[in-house]
Amino acid sequence: MKEPKEHWTRYLFDKSSASADNSSNFIESFNKVINTLREKPILNLLEGIRKQVMTWIATRKGEAESWEGKVVPTVRQKLEKIRKEAWTCNAIPNGHMQFDVQDQQEVNYVVDLNLKRCVCGFWEIRGIPCKHAARCLLWLNYKLEDWCGPYYSLELYRATYSGVIYPIEDQRFWPTFKWPLLDPPFVVKKRGPIAKDRVRGPEEGRKRPTRSRTVRCSKCNDPHHNSLTCKGQGNKHSIKIRKRPAPSDDTG
Repeated sequence: MKEPKEHWTRYLFDKSSASADNSSNFIESFNKVINTLREKPILNLLEGIRKQVMTWIATRKGEAESWEGKVVPTVRQKLEKIRKEAWTCNAIPNGHMQFDVQDQQEVNYVVDLNLKRCVCGFWEIRGIPCKHAARCLLWLNYKLEDWCGPYYSLELYRATYSGVIYPIEDQRFWPTFKWPLLDPPFVVKKRGPIAKDRVRGPEEGRKRPTRSRTVRCSKCNDPHHNSLTCKGQGNKHSIKIRKRPAPSDDTG
């Protein structure tokens, strides 16, 4: 493989981030939101993005104000799951914040609470105590929330959305200037429909087509062929009978 392992192997990622999110999924979501704005002029495009981001910040800031605890709710749910799994392990301390931990498969793990490290690597990479470290923390009657990475704290989440985007009045209310007006760039319109989808990379593959309904034969309503190859082998009760038009009374 040409790409270095540091670019795609999780255990070689920079551990200082201490986060499980190492993908571009948020970019995909953002592109989907602004998909309806792509055809608009640049000022309208930027104005639409500004309003969308302003809505996101206000919504998440309001949600965070009602949260309680030290970490965000999603991490709290993960910690509850890890807490249940931790009771299946057996921890043996050495008196210096180091433990031998054995899981259900009788595999032995070394946990060092001083370095916030377990040999399984889960704690260092994700910033959340693994079930082996959680067993040690529970043995010492410590709270798991106090041993999570700082990026999962409710304090930093609120600080992330503490900024504000101010509203902007319509262009008709802007002050007038004596500067020369700039003409829009000359655009050559290409033939065919305007492409709205994001250009996919060569390693992503082609986008799978989606169908909203099953294609059926228009003659016998059978889903295994179309009207061109129909031989009447479909459901007889679903065959559409075409009515002949009534004879006209006009004689001449």
